[in-house]
Amino acid sequence: MPDRRSARIPKYRLHKPSGLAVVRLNGRDVYLGQHGTEESRQRYEQVIAEWLPRATTSRMGIQPASSRTSRMPSGSFSGSTARHWWRTSGRPS
Repeated sequence: MPDRRSARIPKYRLHKPSGLAVVRLNGRDVYLGQHGTEESRQRYEQVIAEWLPRATTSRMGIQPASSRTSRMPSGSFSGSTARHWWRTSGRPS
């Protein structure tokens, strides 16, 4: 079941100390300009449009092809290493 928070689009809001518009994406605040201006609203739409595809793929557990990693180290295991588990003492179990 998906997390309820992951299905929400972050809100355009006011950063009271500075009077700037801000949106929080992935735990980081993105400042958009003076709160309530057309420029800050347009910047909000742009930032969300760029963020949304990345957020959707990460929510679904999909990684872009360039960020996929192999679980196997480079080079393959050979000999007895491929057939046995090793104990902390260094001997195969």
